Amino acid sequence: MKVIKKSSLEEYARWYLARENLKPGNSYDLSEAVRIMEREHPAKLPFFYNQDACWQTVLIDKVEEFENLIFLEANPGWTYDECLVMPEQSLNYRLLKNVAQNAIAKDYLHQGLNPQKHLAYYEKFLNGQIKLLGVNRIFIHTADQNIVSKNPAGKYYIQDGSGRCLSLMILLLEKKLLFTPLEAFMAKRLNE
Repeated sequence: MKVIKKSSLEEYARWYLARENLKPGNSYDLSEAVRIMEREHPAKLPFFYNQDACWQTVLIDKVEEFENLIFLEANPGWTYDECLVMPEQSLNYRLLKNVAQNAIAKDYLHQGLNPQKHLAYYEKFLNGQIKLLGVNRIFIHTADQNIVSKNPAGKYYIQDGSGRCLSLMILLLEKKLLFTPLEAFMAKRLNE
């Protein structure tokens, strides 16, 4: 992983809301980005966002770094309902690669309960319409120690972009695409 540049909570919040503004009906005021995120999108902020953190924009340039990102565990929620995250499997059950392997085994993109958004990302990646760069980058942060203890091969949690990451990882495992470096906002707790 290579640092592209220093960043900040403010820059991340502006990026996130600018991306949201691309959706119909949204017109967020970017001058109040952090306050709007706290009020309307708190789930897209890391749990330690109001503490001292080091914010950077990074390039994930090794496939292993991408595969070992820690995926969302929604219990109850879609990752459990679709059997994508299965704690009974073993350690590292939330690593992106393992979640994508479960998705392939379950034919999630075609047989899942509600995979339309992820199937659309899958097709856009396959057709070269999107890459995880710029407006489509992801947001990762230092994972909580409790999560890392169950997923010791992982270090960073995907806070925003889990659907895009899942779709791309499926394509990589299916060998329909080759890995290319991708961008991420990254927040690291200073005390770690």
